[in-house]
Amino acid sequence: ARAEVGPGGRRDVQQRDDITLFRNRTASWDLSFTHEPRVAAGQQLLWGGGLRAASDENRTSLFVRFDPANRRLHWANLFAQHQLQWNQWQFTAGAKLEHNSYTGLEVLPTLRVAYQHAERSSTWAALSRTVRAPARIDREFFLPGNPPFLIEGGPGFESEVATVLEAGHRGGLGRDLSYSATVFRQHYRGLRAGLGFPAQIANRIEGNADGLEAWGQWQPAEFARLSVGALVLRKDLRFSDGTTDAGSIGHLGNHPRH
Repeated sequence: ARAEVGPGGRRDVQQRDDITLFRNRTASWDLSFTHEPRVAAGQQLLWGGGLRAASDENRTSLFVRFDPANRRLHWANLFAQHQLQWNQWQFTAGAKLEHNSYTGLEVLPTLRVAYQHAERSSTWAALSRTVRAPARIDREFFLPGNPPFLIEGGPGFESEVATVLEAGHRGGLGRDLSYSATVFRQHYRGLRAGLGFPAQIANRIEGNADGLEAWGQWQPAEFARLSVGALVLRKDLRFSDGTTDAGSIGHLGNHPRH
């Protein structure tokens, strides 16, 4: 792998030649731009955009095939965020427009509000929409390298979408102890799963993930610090096409709960 970085841009080259598993060379170019104009007191405006292009080349191995073997991919984005401070309240609204080679335009809005109780204490809430756009492994991947295939890319695979609601509080007790707690709900649509035999990649899963993330930090002396944190997570996922096979459903959301 090799990376070259310059003002507002980056060129990255990665190559892997595993004859059995994966034989790939990817070269990508990134350009980005941000601007923060002067605005009235108590406000902040940030906007910008970016371009990315990649050349992806694959050679069929024993276990992996991409069809087509070579592809050029492009991404572009434009974003803006406005923040307003009013007394102890802070309001933030933003949006990003992303364009990719597979699904075209994706809209990613976000809203956030925060209340500053004191210098080290604040409560906040946020609502946002995020997506994972398709990659080559979703649409153009085949396993093994030659037919008959066990897994096939889904030519109609769309973006996975999550709507995320969060609320949290950050504060301190005395000079040495600080803490934070956040509760969240993530609503998923169109998550990836196989369909039929051979298994074709498709958007088949929906549902929710609810959780609580908390941490605390105690610094009794300048040279000593103790931190502790925890994440509790519960997922409730299901097949959006009505599949009721107990064996398949049992694997949905099969992740650590804490």
